[in-house]
Amino acid sequence: FCLKPASAPPRNPRAHTAEMISKEDEVEATVTWEDQQMINSFSWLNNRMHEITDEIKELKEQGLKLDDASTELMLAMDDSPAKFLIGEVFVEMSSEDADARLQSEKALVEGQVEKHTEELEAVKKEMSKLKSKLYAKFKNSINLEDEP
Repeated sequence: FCLKPASAPPRNPRAHTAEMISKEDEVEATVTWEDQQMINSFSWLNNRMHEITDEIKELKEQGLKLDDASTELMLAMDDSPAKFLIGEVFVEMSSEDADARLQSEKALVEGQVEKHTEELEAVKKEMSKLKSKLYAKFKNSINLEDEP
């Protein structure tokens, strides 16, 4: 996330025309220390947003695996002990104990998803504030949009 130099040509002559700024849209603005701090904060928050999104995705996948394990355990419906992975070791325990353990782990994962979702919303809110301040000053001379 950086300012586009007003006089620099596009990096790629075949680049999208959306990246090129018309002369009337250019803004001559001095980047102050405070502005640079806001740009840096926005960049950090954007990285954090992507990290949180990835963590939420992983937690949801883990929750689905726990649901699958719980379903499989219910389908087994026999009195043979279930093998439960703890760390790197399988531990034999009764089906009831294994089910209780699965339920507590599912609750823990759901709590983590909720916590991460709240943090994600706070990060997005802060990013929105910074984005509006930076666009107010630099108009189209700055690009704060996520690129795929």
